[in-house]
Amino acid sequence: GSAYVTGDPSEIAKKLEWKQVPSGANFTLLRPYDDGVFYEAREIGGDSVVSDVQLYLDLVGSKARGEEAATFLLEQRLRPRW
Repeated sequence: GSAYVTGDPSEIAKKLEWKQVPSGANFTLLRPYDDGVFYEAREIGGDSVVSDVQLYLDLVGSKARGEEAATFLLEQRLRPRW
């Protein structure tokens, strides 16, 4: 999994008592280039979640089955709203 954070990812990981690893991470904390990733974010179950458009963009560029998940999101959630 991964999450966008507004603070220093290293400091956040330290507070969570997470250990940084060079590869094979279970979770990645990302500091975005700008606040655009938070545009139209919503709360689900008490957690802040990026918009479907941002999620699609993130999935398209990810490894493994990201493109497959992006296509599913496009067909099931994004296209019906057009």
